[in-house]
Amino acid sequence: MARVAFACPAFSGHLVADTSERFVALQGEKARVGIGAYFQRDKDIDSVLSVKSLLKGSPAQQCNKIAVGDHIMAVNGASVESFSLAELAEKLLGPTGSVVECTFARRGTNERYAVSLTRGINSDKWSVASRNK
Repeated sequence: MARVAFACPAFSGHLVADTSERFVALQGEKARVGIGAYFQRDKDIDSVLSVKSLLKGSPAQQCNKIAVGDHIMAVNGASVESFSLAELAEKLLGPTGSVVECTFARRGTNERYAVSLTRGINSDKWSVASRNK
């Protein structure tokens, strides 16, 4: 089964990884949130993590650049190649309102692009905006 890293903005702690229906929740002293994107190990390139889906209304979805299948290459200028899903989550999670810069490579063209995203989500209710089928 695929493992997926993500942060749940409506949760007081954060969710690091999900395997099927099982969630691992970690509580911290300060609530940490992410960008609203689910990631998975790429099917073709084992050392790369790709976007599995985006949460509707999340910073990742609202920037209108990140697409399902895109590869995340760097967070705040540091390469995330060969990272585990938990290691990626540690880089992406942070205090609500803080900014994180992510570099992606477009699936198919390998065109690189960077986005600056403000961590958190405005809505208490969220749903998956797009999902890789």
